[in-house]
Amino acid sequence: MEHLQQAQLPQPRSLKQQVTALIGNFLAVGLPYEECVKAFRKEFIVLVLLAHKGNQCKAARALGMHRNTLNRTMHELKIDRRTIGDVRLKLAAKPALKPAQYRQRVVVQAGEQFPTI
Repeated sequence: MEHLQQAQLPQPRSLKQQVTALIGNFLAVGLPYEECVKAFRKEFIVLVLLAHKGNQCKAARALGMHRNTLNRTMHELKIDRRTIGDVRLKLAAKPALKPAQYRQRVVVQAGEQFPTI
């Protein structure tokens, strides 16, 4: 019986499988390449900002870029700071993710239907 229960559990997917699923979702809705890249960059930056409670300095460091570059990229991608702040307030009661937990969550979510912002 225990063997059957283990077989029914979803198997973890590799990063390549998750990326392939994400690309498949983009292709299914007919998004051109540039729009796919823009949507991915926007969602990724928003998730990093949320993981750092809207702190742009910490988020920029986690992204490996300067704070001014992050600010310019946010403007380019039309990421509204107020939206990040509103979501941050709603999440204030929840404990912040540690960087390792954040990376794990991003990899897990990468294979799911890509949300719109």
